[in-house]
Amino acid sequence: MKVLIKPREELLTLFSAEKVKSGIRQLIEPSADLIFYDEIKNEERVQIIKEIDILIGPKIDETDLRLYTNLKMHQTFATGLEEYNFTFYKKNNIIHF
Repeated sequence: MKVLIKPREELLTLFSAEKVKSGIRQLIEPSADLIFYDEIKNEERVQIIKEIDILIGPKIDETDLRLYTNLKMHQTFATGLEEYNFTFYKKNNIIHF
């Protein structure tokens, strides 16, 4: 299972990256492959996004949403969703909370 984390800047000022990863591992699965968005090299970004099972981070714009072809779940940090997110999620059986 691959989890992409796109944290808000405020989160990383409060907690270290390792603390964030540790907390997420406890909630999801200890063996999950946790990847911080900012740690991905530009040339690897599209391929990694296509392989992600879970996205934890802000809302996704309509263009980027189409890249998440394997996405099963999306957790936002209270940023809300647009109508196209709901439509896309419902059509593709993606869980959002």
